[in-house]
Amino acid sequence: MNTDPMVWVKLLAVLGVCAVVVGGSIWLLVWVFQRNARLEAERQRKAAAKQPPQA
Repeated sequence: MNTDPMVWVKLLAVLGVCAVVVGGSIWLLVWVFQRNARLEAERQRKAAAKQPPQA
């Protein structure tokens, strides 16, 4: 087994970059999803206020 320290440094660097990319992608997806849900709720609220519900 190769115990060269540079191998571990490179491995940790690659894992760190992958973790940042995956974490950033998940964070971005969550942010976009929450933003879309908030905009949709606002649009529905405006539509309901503009058009009174019919009994």
